Amino acid sequence: MSEVQRNKSGGNEAAAKLLLSLEEYARQTDTIRAKTGDDLVAQGKVKRLSCYELNGAPFVAGEELERQANALGKTTGDVYQQQIITPAESSDRSSVIKLIGDIADRIIHESKDGPLYLAEIELKYGAETYRLGIVAQNRQVNNGVWKPKHHRQAGKWVRGLERRYIPIVTFIDTPGADAGARANVKNQAHSISELIATMADLKVPTVGIVWGLGYSGGAIPLAATNLLLSVKDAIFSTIQPKGLASIARKQKLDWQTCARLVGVSASELFLEGVIDGVIDYSPLEGAKNSDRIKTAIVTSLKLIEQKSLNIVDVMSPLMGHYSDASKRLAAEPQTKTSKRLTPLEVNGYPSLFGFAFAALRSLKLRSRLKTQSVQLEDASSEVGALPISPDEQQRRLSDARFGEWLKRNDKLIYEDHLYKSWSRYRESEQHLGDERGYIASLFLGSPKSNFEKALHELSSEIAFYLYNGWQQEAQHHLRALITELEGLHNEIDCNVIPNEQLSFLNLIQDTRFKPVAIEHCKQLIRFDVLYEKILANLTEIVSEFSDNKKVSESLLQSL
Repeated sequence: MSEVQRNKSGGNEAAAKLLLSLEEYARQTDTIRAKTGDDLVAQGKVKRLSCYELNGAPFVAGEELERQANALGKTTGDVYQQQIITPAESSDRSSVIKLIGDIADRIIHESKDGPLYLAEIELKYGAETYRLGIVAQNRQVNNGVWKPKHHRQAGKWVRGLERRYIPIVTFIDTPGADAGARANVKNQAHSISELIATMADLKVPTVGIVWGLGYSGGAIPLAATNLLLSVKDAIFSTIQPKGLASIARKQKLDWQTCARLVGVSASELFLEGVIDGVIDYSPLEGAKNSDRIKTAIVTSLKLIEQKSLNIVDVMSPLMGHYSDASKRLAAEPQTKTSKRLTPLEVNGYPSLFGFAFAALRSLKLRSRLKTQSVQLEDASSEVGALPISPDEQQRRLSDARFGEWLKRNDKLIYEDHLYKSWSRYRESEQHLGDERGYIASLFLGSPKSNFEKALHELSSEIAFYLYNGWQQEAQHHLRALITELEGLHNEIDCNVIPNEQLSFLNLIQDTRFKPVAIEHCKQLIRFDVLYEKILANLTEIVSEFSDNKKVSESLLQSL
């Protein structure tokens, strides 16, 4: 066996020992935490290398975040959207580029390529000066959506910073990566996974900050950091709530409710262990209090450095892995290193503490994944222990949402199509008794036919309004509305209600329209059932139509 082969074999063995050691450490930490809670950690008797205590300014206190998360769990989907989603999507949020201009004492290098922003800066904090590399998604260009070339540029940039021992700060602000046909042709999925692997492998401290939107595969690479922070009104999720609602259509949940159930807010993500701290700052504040971002970055870097000292002290296989990796560098020809994930070069080769940063990051990323899987298991066990079935839980939730809709009492004047149809109906009703000659009827239509047309149009608008507004829970809400209307005995005449006070509920409770609304509800229920059947059998329908240019009677009957 050659010297190169012996070093390669020894290096693999050392790396395996380190991996097993990290796994064992993580397992023991989880066991201790499960048995004792966080008490021993708080007392300093147990060192959790994957836990960063970010206390005091500029971070929001854990107790306050817990209070916020508990309050959000009791809201409706619509309220959750207003409080959490809308602020994060606001176009009034200050950009990362402006932030860097505000907090940097010196911008050494700056590069902009569409939604990709790269910079090398200096921060002065007290008597110390920090040189940092910045990787950011600029939502002011193409909504922060990166193409494959942007992921590759970012990967090349962070490797260059690593060779110069420069810590890296990422800013996450994107609805997701480019999912278009051209991006897929250029291997978008590979560019994303490659950047994730690169970020996880870096031998310098890394801090991620969720700045606004942090959705899907576009956000994950920049979140693969030693510490993941968030401003107080940012959101983060590996899948967009609208995408989740489409996937889970059978659960009949609107996307706002999906967002609430998943928990995409900073406070909820903190409690789940996905993010490590919430900075008491909002980009909606602009330059005001932006120095809190600088303090958060410096505080985080100091904590990472302290943790690197701890892991070198307690993780003996780390030294063996570092030693073997260094020997492998000395033994292998440089021409064979080009295919490695980590470029092995004497110039810019990391120290032992660089390897410690990567090991710490491995523990941290593992803890985030563990948190997610444990919560899913806990959720499953809770459902199993409940005295009511999941279907009953869903029915109660739908009942509550229907009750909220009834209380909302939407005004007709704000529903443009409905209000116009109502106005035309009122006008045709007023002229119903008019007598018109042949010529007048030819141009203006007969009063009776105009009235019937206006009634049909208004009835159709009522149906469209109900179904489009309730799409995800249409069948439940339509049945509930039938019961509500059939049990209503008070007569309502919309003609005596002022237009500015007239509501949609007033309209369908009117004795003239109540029977029409009930009949439309029944027809819409049938339509929705058929629609679901078509979706469920779409492959068979398309196949049969492709082969025979028609759909068979037997297939239609089965639907």
